[in-house]
Amino acid sequence: IASGYTYIMESMPKGKREVMGNRWQGMFGLGEVACIIVVTIMLLSGMRHDLLWRIGLGLGAVPALILFLMRLDISDTALSLIQSGKFKQAKKVAKQIFNDPLEMLPDEDYQIQRPRTRDFLADIWKDKTRRRASIYAWISNAAQGIEFSAFGFYLPIIFKLAGINDMVTINFLLAG
Repeated sequence: IASGYTYIMESMPKGKREVMGNRWQGMFGLGEVACIIVVTIMLLSGMRHDLLWRIGLGLGAVPALILFLMRLDISDTALSLIQSGKFKQAKKVAKQIFNDPLEMLPDEDYQIQRPRTRDFLADIWKDKTRRRASIYAWISNAAQGIEFSAFGFYLPIIFKLAGINDMVTINFLLAG
């Protein structure tokens, strides 16, 4: 999830990346609803539960495999190439995607030392804005994980405790 969204943000020009990011988010939500509907259909068909969860997991692997195969020939982003010192290839990618030759970069590649994590964090901590933005991002990321866990795992239990005992009704409520 994170790498796909990051790739969109790094490889598309302003104006287009926001639109594509919103489409990506929308498709993620539609995928969740589609999964609930498919599982509900399998449940209504009378499929045994020990088989249902295995097929459900297997079906989830199909789009993952398709995406994996589609991403095999996608080039690295110009930013990631610059950060790894591959300036020749970065210039080529930037010219192709953004029509920007990146003339300020050298024409040869360099070996760039990767900074230590401790140094990276110390550098973030020096600047108040970067420190606050990083803390916000870390908390936000943790909150998203907690939110997914709460909705994905506990909402069906809450429905059961509220007296909704029909699994199909619970699934339709979740899809809604």
